[in-house]
Amino acid sequence: MAALVQVLGTLAVLVTLSGSYRLFSFFFDDPLFSGLVAAAVTVAFMIAFPVVTTALGLAVLVAPLVVAYRYRDRLPSTPALPALPDLSGLFDEGLGSSTGETGGQRCPNCGATNDQLNRHCDDCGALLVGGDA
Repeated sequence: MAALVQVLGTLAVLVTLSGSYRLFSFFFDDPLFSGLVAAAVTVAFMIAFPVVTTALGLAVLVAPLVVAYRYRDRLPSTPALPALPDLSGLFDEGLGSSTGETGGQRCPNCGATNDQLNRHCDDCGALLVGGDA
């Protein structure tokens, strides 16, 4: 992997050097001056490359946050959700419990009242008469 990074780095430097030389030779007639400017641009590229890539990476991460903050007043607002109804007693009706409600089944071992759907007593754990084993 390190060899690949070195090859890609060398290739980037050569492409920068040749592209800079061709660009400056288009504007300037002196090949020596174009070569010196191309070398200076390439050295600047090698020095600034980590800083530029880091800055661009941070810009890519921060830009959506800045845009969202800037246009926060223009974003559609979410309406408040209605309050949920109280369903606390919905499932307990008619089932009974060990607190003495009617409609439950009595434990043959201890006499406690249990929910109709229970297979075992809530108090002693004995098998209820109506439970399936």
